[in-house]
This record gives sequence, structure tokens and C-alpha cells, in this order.
Amino acid sequence: MTFLAPTLHPTLPAPGTLRRANPAMWNTGIVFLALCLVCMGLTLVDHRLFNGINVWIKPAKFFGAIGLHLLTVTAALLLLPEKTRTSGRMTALASLMVAFMIYETGYISLRAARLEASHYNETPWGALGYAMMGVGAVSVVIFTAWVGMLVLRQGPGTLLGRAVGWSFILSAPLTIVTAATLSAMGSHWIGGDQTDATGLPFFHWSTTGGDLRPAHFFALHLIQIVPAAALTGNRRFTLAVGAFTVAAALGSFGLGLAGIPLLPLR
Repeated sequence: MTFLAPTLHPTLPAPGTLRRANPAMWNTGIVFLALCLVCMGLTLVDHRLFNGINVWIKPAKFFGAIGLHLLTVTAALLLLPEKTRTSGRMTALASLMVAFMIYETGYISLRAARLEASHYNETPWGALGYAMMGVGAVSVVIFTAWVGMLVLRQGPGTLLGRAVGWSFILSAPLTIVTAATLSAMGSHWIGGDQTDATGLPFFHWSTTGGDLRPAHFFALHLIQIVPAAALTGNRRFTLAVGAFTVAAALGSFGLGLAGIPLLPLR
């Protein structure tokens, strides 16, 4: 059995090797990162505001986060045997996940271009579009957890393999719970200024009241943070980083529900 496992020494896998792991996810991830930059560029020529910030900031964030997610899962596939990585089931599910993410980013971008809300839109079509995004997002998170389970079962058993497997699995319930709460609350703000204009730089998380987005961020990006720590080869450091990130997700979730900002600046 041959593994194409990425290692810290002597080199990480070449982009061509990563692309062959799953061309659909890899190519889409690269395109999404490019579109993230395009959206950031649009902020320089389109000065319309939505929720207090440039209308293209939200699409840029989603293109960036989803693009990074797809690339991360593609890289994780290199830890699996080629038979599993290239199976019909893996190929079909990965293609479905790509389709879901193309819909989500396309829908968010369309709403942004029209200066409309993509989330918490109470119109009939807005509610339907939001529900479809939810189905896609949950499916992608579950798919990611399934890949993590496969890595634990069939992967090389290295520190990196365990970090990938467990972070992919733990991210799923944390992400789903935070996302479901966001949906049920009908807003990411809990008290404070109902605008992103007074939020933190770049992230725009509220500095005056509760905000559920930090918890969702830590839960979702657990899959990048813990494997990155594992690349050091230090088991204790990796465990510490993983514990801190999970604690950050749970702690910021509690603060948000209590109406307390993660970083109160005023």
C-alpha cells in the first residue's frame, strides 16, 4: 500500500501532486482564492455599503474561506491510499461538494451585487436561497468529517495524520452547532451596534455586543490550524493548539450568546 503523505521534511507535495488528488476540489479552490482577490479589488471601485462595510467584503470572505477549505480537504486526501482517494464514491461526493460551494458563493455574490442580504433574507426567494445554502454547507462539513474518519482508519498513523483526522471530525459538530444557532437567532449580532462599521478590523466582529461569528470561525478553521501545528512534529504543541482552538470556539460561543464581545474596544 502506497501513501502520498505530505511531510514537513524534506519537501511538501508539489501543486501538481495536490491537484491530482482531486482536480475538481483543487481547481475550484484555486479559482475561489482568485475570486477572493477580485472581490477585494472591487472594493476599490464600488463604494456601496451594506451593514456598514463595503458590499464586496462578504463575498471576498466566503470565496477565501471556502477556497481554503477545498484546498485543505484536497491535501488531506493525499494521506489516503490511492484506491480510496480515486474511488467512484469519493469522486462523486467531492464533485457534489464543489457544486454546493459554487452555488453558495455565486448566490452570495449575486445578492451582494444587488445590495441585498444573502443571509436572513425574509423574502420567499431569499428564504429558499438561504435554505439551499444551509443544506450545502452542512453537507460539506459532514463530507469533511467523513474524510477525517477515513484518514484515521486508513492513513499513515503519523502525527499529521491524526491531527488531520481528529480536527476534521471535531470541526463538524462545532461548525454545525454554531451555524445552526446563527440561523435560529436570525442574526449574528446579540446586542450592541447592529452594524459591522464598528467591528474589529478585517473580521468586522462586533466590539460592542455579542457576535456568533468568532465561534463559527474557530470551529470552521480548526481543520487548518491543527494540521499546521502538526507540521512542526511536536505532539505536545499540536495538542495544545488543538485544545486552545476548541476552547476558543466554545468560549467565544458562550460570550456571543451572553451578548459580550470577544474584544470590547469601547
